[in-house]
Amino acid sequence: MSGPLVDFVAGPGTPAVDLNFLGIALQIEARSSHGDLTALRLHGVYRVSIDDARAIGSIPLQRALVVTVTSGLFHRAWRLVGQTITFADDEEGGGGVVRGYFNADLLPYFKVAAYGTGHVLVSLGPLVSNVASFTATT
Repeated sequence: MSGPLVDFVAGPGTPAVDLNFLGIALQIEARSSHGDLTALRLHGVYRVSIDDARAIGSIPLQRALVVTVTSGLFHRAWRLVGQTITFADDEEGGGGVVRGYFNADLLPYFKVAAYGTGHVLVSLGPLVSNVASFTATT
């Protein structure tokens, strides 16, 4: 799996959400070999009301996304954007909502023990995504 560590475009791994969905949805694409993860890619979408977007106060909102990964007793949280450049047109607004996409390669940020299981969630201000799980298998 190649590509940038972080990007902000919709793709085949983007979670499908209902037109009325408000919040953050994510899914994980994980691959492993002999119990070691070889790929751990996060895909997500957010749709928030314009009022929630104003309250968060970040333009674009991707700058406020925080990723949290846990595996056993290990955990790590970081701002998704980090040193990545963002632009106002990385997200769309209209109809009273702001929508954006995000994708990130998590392996450089978090190592998982052999045959380990982990969980990922993303927060955006007071909003929290679903929890996506992964397991390193044979």
